[in-house]
Amino acid sequence: MHDEWKKDRFGAIERGENPMVMARMESGYVVIGDTQFLPGYCVLLAYPKVHALEDL
Repeated sequence: MHDEWKKDRFGAIERGENPMVMARMESGYVVIGDTQFLPGYCVLLAYPKVHALEDL
């Protein structure tokens, strides 16, 4: 698998090149975790960037 998209995850999302994106939400992007600690492990990439969790 070609992993160039990992160097610029948000840029790859905007270009449609990040294969891990599941959904766009108001607070960011839901992506499948690169490492699956548990089956279905997902992460929220906050976008735009915020300084505190409460800002999401």
